[in-house]
Amino acid sequence: MIRELITRSTLGTTLLGAGPMSQNVIYAINNLAKKTTKPIMMIASRRQIDSESSCGSSGYVDRFSTEQFGNLKENSQFSNNIILCRDHGGPYQGALKATSYDEELKLTLNSFKADMDNNFRIIHIDTSVDIDSEINFELGIHRLLNIFGELDEYRKQKGYDIEFEIGAEEQSVTSADPERFEFFLSEVSKFTNKNNIDMPLFCVLQIGTKVLEDKNIGTFKSMIRVGSEVPIQIYLPKYLDICKRYGVLIKAHNNDYLDDSSIAALPILGIHAANIAPEFAVIENRLLMPGITLLPHDLYIAMSSDFELYPYWKKWVQNPYVEIEMNRKFELSAHYYQKKSWYKSLVELMAKRENLSNQDFNNVLQSSIQNNIYRYMKNFNYDFK
Repeated sequence: MIRELITRSTLGTTLLGAGPMSQNVIYAINNLAKKTTKPIMMIASRRQIDSESSCGSSGYVDRFSTEQFGNLKENSQFSNNIILCRDHGGPYQGALKATSYDEELKLTLNSFKADMDNNFRIIHIDTSVDIDSEINFELGIHRLLNIFGELDEYRKQKGYDIEFEIGAEEQSVTSADPERFEFFLSEVSKFTNKNNIDMPLFCVLQIGTKVLEDKNIGTFKSMIRVGSEVPIQIYLPKYLDICKRYGVLIKAHNNDYLDDSSIAALPILGIHAANIAPEFAVIENRLLMPGITLLPHDLYIAMSSDFELYPYWKKWVQNPYVEIEMNRKFELSAHYYQKKSWYKSLVELMAKRENLSNQDFNNVLQSSIQNNIYRYMKNFNYDFK
């Protein structure tokens, strides 16, 4: 059972939730999963991997849809230690968005049910955003509970061993308010008791971690008061007590770019699981960046046009209205364009420059990514064979 496996594995360890940002990141995660005795959660957001048949878009990770991703697990091409997870599933979290909430809800439920039908075993329901803004907290809880109820009913109908992760707040640079956190869990508990549903396995806790550009700008690393905020390390025993009373485990998001001492603090503090994703993509992007100068003129123009028409880099910068240089755009966002012909050509040109086959060059990329993933696993207290 997934719940028992996860609960047992968190004893003295913070479990890694690793984002499948590209094919090379996926293979790097899988390689390390074969070398450890504890599970790694491969956490796919809807923007990365989604069900094209159900939602109209398979996401930006090349050659993977929900169905293709799940099929690798079905056919034992993933390590037994890999647990496929949906990260940030929920309304307005996919590549395509409906104009009405009712239509968006249909897309959302289709996506979730495709996950459940394709070997995803932990489902994150995130109702923190509306169509063009952050959502009212109470409305977010209401939407979350409605979706949770329907998905749990589907789980029971199908007889799936699936657990849930819940969150109704956007990621913040500061830690959560304990009273607000307990109110959230109390509302979920009332709902589960009324409807004879188990409490979710994980609840997302804001611990003061947030990624911007290639840094973690949150307050987690600070042991002193920032403004009026009390450091998470002081509040954490209260959060742990709240979670214990409600029977949920703590999951922290946005833990990229932390130093070793901060990473190692997570299991000491009792954080049960932690997600890392964009850092792995940026490592790969940096290794590919010299290929910009190798692109023929027409492909360079195509790349420039994509950065202009689909400016994903703006998500990661302090001021999205200020133009940045091409190399920086590439560093922060090249992984979003994996399906583009210029991206594929750039990888091939880099392999030729290094006198390597495409596969051998990708192995080099995977090795560098793997070294970084290992850094987190070691500090999270993973055992290795």
